[in-house]
Amino acid sequence: DGTNKENTIQLDYVHPVGKKMKIETGARAVIRDIETDSKYFYKENVGGSDVFDAGQSNILTYDQDVMAGYVSTTTDFTQNLGMIAGIRYEHTKIAGKFVGLENDFANEYDNWLPSITLSQKINKKNTLKLSYNQRIQRPSLRFINPFRDISNNRDITQGSPDLRPELNDQIELSYNTFIKG
Repeated sequence: DGTNKENTIQLDYVHPVGKKMKIETGARAVIRDIETDSKYFYKENVGGSDVFDAGQSNILTYDQDVMAGYVSTTTDFTQNLGMIAGIRYEHTKIAGKFVGLENDFANEYDNWLPSITLSQKINKKNTLKLSYNQRIQRPSLRFINPFRDISNNRDITQGSPDLRPELNDQIELSYNTFIKG
């Protein structure tokens, strides 16, 4: 059983600079509070009643706070050629506490995530775009939780609060066209 509370606060600002450029900036905070209650039961014999195993059960409170800020610029070099370039900074802080146990953990990390898109209008109905951006995938609670899960003797798992996020580089080439109707 568990509860998951998430609060997000975001502020964005766009400022035009002349007719061919604009600057965007913003900040975002995502506060996640999760509580999981894992109860482990086993049967002493076939047909027997369920027996609670306190040594394999736990209650974990887990917090993940992400503070982020970004800045980007949109520039039209010509009527047909434009660019969007930016960078986002993220600071992630995690912490977990086991009720009644001393396995508390905490970790934090910083990431800079760049992005750029070049756009070329071929004519009024066709556009070619080339983009690069870096994405972040944080480990889920299942992979962070250091408690050893033996509920399946063929798949014993134990997470690590020291896991770092996965960073992916994405390059995309796209062609857009407008078809009336």
